[in-house]
Amino acid sequence: MTVVLLGSIGSAAAGGPFDHLPILEKNRLTVTITGERTFCMGMAPQPFPCFEGITTSGRKISFDTGISGYTFREGRKETIEVEEIKYDFSGPAAPMDTSSIRYVLK
Repeated sequence: MTVVLLGSIGSAAAGGPFDHLPILEKNRLTVTITGERTFCMGMAPQPFPCFEGITTSGRKISFDTGISGYTFREGRKETIEVEEIKYDFSGPAAPMDTSSIRYVLK
């Protein structure tokens, strides 16, 4: 499964489109960042630059808006711990222009 994030992500305590939403689930993941920039597909018809990681369970994740608190360095493969936070986007106050999943460096 590939997860594509849309929109922008600020720091974990920065406030933003997530603060008022209920959290459905939190998972701590170990992710190996591949170190290569790639291209992702979102809602727009054109691909855009992103980077990818693979969890210890083998799940591939595409980070087009990054990981809060982490700076991607092209050419550098590294293993990091992240928190994957899934928000409830079922209500009318949920933003329409971003993903319901946020990643934060731990």
